[in-house]
Amino acid sequence: MSLSIHVHDGVHSQPANGVLVTVSPDPGHQHAKSFTGRAGEDGVFVCPELVLVQPAAVTYQITIGVEGYFATFGMSSPQREFTLLLRVPDAARDCHVRSLITPSAQMTHYHF
Repeated sequence: MSLSIHVHDGVHSQPANGVLVTVSPDPGHQHAKSFTGRAGEDGVFVCPELVLVQPAAVTYQITIGVEGYFATFGMSSPQREFTLLLRVPDAARDCHVRSLITPSAQMTHYHF
């Protein structure tokens, strides 16, 4: 299974290159790790598979740092970050999270 987070900047109509993304598993899973990184030029952050070696139906917290991202354009944001909770129903399937961000709003689409 792989987990990818695709972030698109809705203000500038472009991939959100460099936006900070953190993926954390449900705290009840002691052997799971959290991962933090920045989306690439294509706006995609691919989570290392180590975090995904979990039983089925695990909940992940995905945090997207919008304040820092939009500050690079000289824009202020009323939101520091957007946090999504994603329940992965089947650890054997790939999951793609697509997120459209603006300084004050976020829209998400999940695809398993």
